[in-house]
Amino acid sequence: GKPTLMLMVLARRIQWSFRYGLHVSMAPAYATMASVFMHFLGDWERGLRMAEAAVQVMERAKELGVAANFEQEVLYRLHFLVSPWTQPARNLSNQLIDGYKTCMLHGDVQCAF
Repeated sequence: GKPTLMLMVLARRIQWSFRYGLHVSMAPAYATMASVFMHFLGDWERGLRMAEAAVQVMERAKELGVAANFEQEVLYRLHFLVSPWTQPARNLSNQLIDGYKTCMLHGDVQCAF
């Protein structure tokens, strides 16, 4: 793949959300950027803020009844790419099980495993 292209697309999506307003479908982009900030840029604080934003956007999407379209993506990215580096291991098992169940519920086997 082309990691530079992925970063440019993510940055553009987030830039558009600032310019045109936040949409509930932005939660996966925020979750991915959280991982990018943490693992590639070493900015753990900004990564945590992006992860929190992803959770808030997903919660809003649940309220509107449209989270089913991308909830499994957000949970996968947060539980496997962010949480293991920000939370104690004993807190992760329930999150990983919830993520697995959500992915399987939506038929996303790749995300579940």
